[in-house]
Amino acid sequence: MDLFQPEFLQRFCSTNDEHHYVSKPYKCEIDGDIRSVATDGRIGVVIEQDLGFDDSPRKNFGQAILTREKATVEVKVSELKEFAGPDELTQWKAQQNLPCPKCGQMYSVDCPECEARGEWPHRPGIIHGRVINRNHLAMLCAGIPDKTVKISEPLIVNYGQKPLFIQGDGWYAFIMYVFEDDREDVPVFDGSQIEL
Repeated sequence: MDLFQPEFLQRFCSTNDEHHYVSKPYKCEIDGDIRSVATDGRIGVVIEQDLGFDDSPRKNFGQAILTREKATVEVKVSELKEFAGPDELTQWKAQQNLPCPKCGQMYSVDCPECEARGEWPHRPGIIHGRVINRNHLAMLCAGIPDKTVKISEPLIVNYGQKPLFIQGDGWYAFIMYVFEDDREDVPVFDGSQIEL
């Protein structure tokens, strides 16, 4: 299964009732063209074609975050996959309304394992100067059909955060920055990078 299949795109959508408006992929206009989008707000994939989804649930939803600048480096997908580690988040999201496997609660306690949201904890990693959740990267890498991808700078800084943009042939994705005060023990992607 790859990024261009609607079933695969569903894994990037929200399973949280509060974010019901991004609970399924949708289409919207970006730069004058119809794009197919799947996002939960922390990670998103944009397919540069209309895959037949319904219109965006909110007018101009995510326009700023879905517009990216020119790529600056090219990296091997195999090295990104190795850095990301296993895709544990997809299985957790598929279980949707089950309690956190660590604390047993759901959205109600201050659990350091599930970040008090009943979600799998993040595994921070640094790519291109941004701290991202490697669980999100693993989920994305599971469907990348390309051998290499490009990393680009954001066009707009959203709420002071600079997401990581990854683009391939006919698609691009963003992974939002996560706040990590102590970067000392956070792994850094050191795969081969070709400057563009």
